[in-house]
Amino acid sequence: MEQEKPRFCTDYKLEKLLLLYLNCWLLKNILKVVLILLIDILPTHVHLWGSIARYLILNAIGFNVETVTYKNLKFQVWDLGGQTSIRPYWRCYYSNTDAVIYVVDSCDRDRIGISKSELVAMLEEEELRKAILVVFANKQDMEQAMTPSEMANSLGLPALKDRKWQIFKTSATKGTGLDEAMEWLVETLKSRQ
Repeated sequence: MEQEKPRFCTDYKLEKLLLLYLNCWLLKNILKVVLILLIDILPTHVHLWGSIARYLILNAIGFNVETVTYKNLKFQVWDLGGQTSIRPYWRCYYSNTDAVIYVVDSCDRDRIGISKSELVAMLEEEELRKAILVVFANKQDMEQAMTPSEMANSLGLPALKDRKWQIFKTSATKGTGLDEAMEWLVETLKSRQ
């Protein structure tokens, strides 16, 4: 079977909850990143890189690595995949984690509890104790989307007293909110140096 070529997200509707994690640390001008798609109900991996205003959907299984540039910073992105069989190995990539980016479907009220459980479990990991949290409240272009405030409360974000976090309104299909979120993340990471 021939592998499908990458396509832009505008040709693809994101119907399921996406959870992305970034393992980042600054070394001079290089930001090293590990990207993990947590759930295996979606057979594709989403890359939030390149111009950031676009998403590439890749039919990739397993582990992938690529280097991209954002705002003159180079990111080495390790995409670890979300298959259940791969998940036990994710902990190998938590060390030195500076940031977690969590992408949540704002329209999926039925799964917000699962999203909260997964987030809480990840943030309880000792190696993620100091990680900055960025939440992408995705699908904000949809009428039925929860507000970022609703999502923050549903995810329990206000209870995170010892963690720097921010939630951003985003739309994968329109590319909105991504630049603001990435700007905040980059500036926050730089200020910790």
